Amino acid sequence: MIAARLNRIAAAGTAERAHSRIRLADGHFITVTARPDSEVLDEVFLAPGLTAPDTEGWWREDSVELFLTHHEGGGRLYLDVPVEDVRQFIQDHLGEHEEQDQDDFPAARFLLNARSHHGQWAVFVEGERVGRIFLEDGVWYARAYGSNQPVECEGSEAAAALLVELADQAAGRTITAEQALRTELAARGVTPHTEGNAFFGFGGRPKVLAVIGLSDGPFPDLNEQPYVLLGLRDSADGAEVTIDRPVKGTEEWVAVLGNGTFDELAEIPGQSFPSTDVAAVAAYVARWRHNPFAVWDAAMTVRNTAANGTT
Repeated sequence: MIAARLNRIAAAGTAERAHSRIRLADGHFITVTARPDSEVLDEVFLAPGLTAPDTEGWWREDSVELFLTHHEGGGRLYLDVPVEDVRQFIQDHLGEHEEQDQDDFPAARFLLNARSHHGQWAVFVEGERVGRIFLEDGVWYARAYGSNQPVECEGSEAAAALLVELADQAAGRTITAEQALRTELAARGVTPHTEGNAFFGFGGRPKVLAVIGLSDGPFPDLNEQPYVLLGLRDSADGAEVTIDRPVKGTEEWVAVLGNGTFDELAEIPGQSFPSTDVAAVAAYVARWRHNPFAVWDAAMTVRNTAANGTT
C-alpha cells in the first residue's frame, strides 16, 4: 500500500512547517516532524485513541515534552521512529485518508511508493511507473524506466521531477511554463513559490509569476529580504502573460530583482531569456542564490548604462 503523504514528508522534510499532519483512513491522525530525505522521523505524535505498536521502532516515548507543550487532550509522542515503522502503522489503520492538509510541499506531479529492499523508490505519474530514484553515497540519482543510465541530481525532488519531465516528453503531454521552470530549478536545489494577481513591475497587469527567496521555505517577506520574480513577457508587444500555460515562441522569461526595501530601487530589471531556454533562467537564479549582491550590482550597472544612453 502506498503512503504517498508520508513519502512526501520524508523526502521534503518539515523544517519550515514545524509539524505535518497525516490523516488516517480510519478517522484518526498523527503528526510528524522530519528532516529532508529522512529514513527516521524526528517526532511522531499519536492523537488520542491511537496506540503505538510494541516494536523496537517505537521504544522512545517522550512524555516530558508532551507535558511541557500542554497536550492536555492526551496522545503520545515518540522520537526517532523509522519511516518504515510509521508506514506499517499507517497501513494497519487502513492507509492514508483521501483528504489531507494542504502543506506547502515542493510542487510535483509524482507519487513515490515504499522504498524497495534495494533502497530505491519507484516514481509514478498518472498511475504509470516512469522510473526510480535512489540515494548512493550521499548523491541522489534518477533512472528512467527502460534505461540503465542513472542521472545525478541535487536531491530527491529534483530526481523525481526529472523523471516526470522525461515521461511528459515521451508521452507528448503539454508542459506549462511553470512545470518546465520548476523542473530546471529543482535540479539546482531551488523551489519557487507562485503568486497570482501580483504586479510584475513592467505593465502592471495581474498574472501568475514565480517568486524565489534566498532559501526554500515559507513565502519570502518581500519587504524584509532580497528576492527574484520570474515571469513571461511577449517580446513583440511587451505584454506580460501567465506562466501556468505553455510558452509561445514570441515570449521571453524576465527576471526582476528585489532588495527587500521600500525605497525607489526596491525592484530593478534583471536579465531576460528566450522562453525555451529555461535552463539559463534556472542558472541565473542559482547564481543569484550564491551571491545576490553580485547579481544585483551587475543589473544596476546595466540599468545605469541604459539610463545614461551609453553602450
